[in-house]
Amino acid sequence: ISRPGITGSLAAQAGGLSGTPLQPLALATVSAFAELLSGRIPVIGVGGVESVAAGRALLQAGAVLLQIYSGFIYEGPALVRRLSAL
Repeated sequence: ISRPGITGSLAAQAGGLSGTPLQPLALATVSAFAELLSGRIPVIGVGGVESVAAGRALLQAGAVLLQIYSGFIYEGPALVRRLSAL
């Protein structure tokens, strides 16, 4: 429920976030865990995967799988097709 780097109306709201506002935090977290785990445990990229660019960034940071819950809701099955090309 933390909101580091979030400004404006989203910063004052209670509860969790999903989707695009999570991309920077997700990327930093995946990168840190991938480095710490050195491939011993698969890291799943979660948070703000609503585009190919976001998915690619998480994979480059060390994720081996992507969870696209919010992205699937907003972009539909076409997002799966676009991401599968990565």
